Parts: sequence; structure tokens; C-alpha cells
Amino acid sequence: MIVNVKYRDSLTGEYFDRSYSYFCDIPDVQTGDIVIAPTYKGDSEAQIVEVDVPESKVDERVLPLLKTITRRKEDADDGE
Repeated sequence: MIVNVKYRDSLTGEYFDRSYSYFCDIPDVQTGDIVIAPTYKGDSEAQIVEVDVPESKVDERVLPLLKTITRRKEDADDGE
């Protein structure tokens, strides 16, 4: 499944306006869930803003580059 997320600003705690697409392996993920999204700078906290995004809504040049979200924030916190 493809989802769109907004990253959390570590200074303000607010979520950025722009959304980014990811594959997601969390079967019951819902809008509003907080997840850990892999980025080129390392893992970032993000909020799910859309689920079941059709591939046709993702730029075809970007689609093969999408990373995969595999865990919710609370799952990551449990492992600390």
C-alpha cells in the first residue's frame, strides 16, 4: 500500500505542509497514525495523512525510489 505522510519538525513539533509518498507494510495503518519514516537523513517521525494512495497519483519517476514504512512511533519507543 502507498501512503502519504507529513514530517514532524523537531523544533516546533508541528507537521510540515508538504506530504511525501511511501510504501507502508503496516496492515492496519490509518490517517493520523504517527510512524517512523526512513529518509536520506535517517529516520524521521511522520504523520499519516492519506492511505491507499493509487500509484497513478505518484510521479512515475519517483515510484521506483519510494522507501517503506514498517513501524509506528509507539513500536519504536517500545524498543528503546
